[in-house]
Amino acid sequence: MASTSLTRAIGDRIRAAREDMGWTQKDLAAKLGVSLAMVGRYERGINLPPADDIAKLSRTIRMSVGKLYGEGG
Repeated sequence: MASTSLTRAIGDRIRAAREDMGWTQKDLAAKLGVSLAMVGRYERGINLPPADDIAKLSRTIRMSVGKLYGEGG
């Protein structure tokens, strides 16, 4: 997937949430069951998690799906 402003913004929110929790990319990868490289791709806005994994990501980083996608405050 090509990087877009939306995917970059989502990646920035994932990174900020991970850092706020004191987790490394490796920690988040383990919690999500994905590779370290994939977490890096999410955070750089290169890839988005598959639709069926968005809810798991949202729960893991304690952020609503809406907020992850930039809806609301």
